[in-house]
Amino acid sequence: FTKIKVFGGFSHGKSLTLDPKVCKQAVLGRTDECDIIVDDSILSKKHCTFSYDAPKLTWMINDGFNIRSSMNGTWIYLS
Repeated sequence: FTKIKVFGGFSHGKSLTLDPKVCKQAVLGRTDECDIIVDDSILSKKHCTFSYDAPKLTWMINDGFNIRSSMNGTWIYLS
């Protein structure tokens, strides 16, 4: 599993866990259609997609949804 922590907006400090046993893909954004909802006006409605790569045992993050990129990009901090 992988932990995600939100920085900024009303969801600041919120921690989330991505578990490939539960789902292999999750969409993060500010609408109810998303798997991970973050209440922050700077995010796109469907801002980014997390996909689990089973052969590599890692999560991949793609800015935007389908072929459309987000308006502000996706920022990640690794620790």
